[in-house]
Amino acid sequence: MAAGATVTSSNFVMLADTGETLLYTMTSIVPAQTYWFKVAAKNLVGISILSDSVSMIAATGPAPPISLQMVEQGTAKVSFTWVQNDDNGGSPVTDYQIFWN
Repeated sequence: MAAGATVTSSNFVMLADTGETLLYTMTSIVPAQTYWFKVAAKNLVGISILSDSVSMIAATGPAPPISLQMVEQGTAKVSFTWVQNDDNGGSPVTDYQIFWN
């Protein structure tokens, strides 16, 4: 392949050139979207074939908590509990927000 040519394989197109850096961070990902990545090496003579691919599914929001139950109800207070859903969307749950009407 000629030097400076864009490497493509199937539906893969060049996303970035990292220079000599062995790390790339993609920040504009869409939740629940599947992404596939490959890497090629380049020198003064040309560009390698593409590496094996890796894939990832971008994290989504978690599934709602389950088993919401009232545990105490009085004239001036109320207490309730719930169970964390196993489906965290691919990212640990960090908070619970309580809504009322």
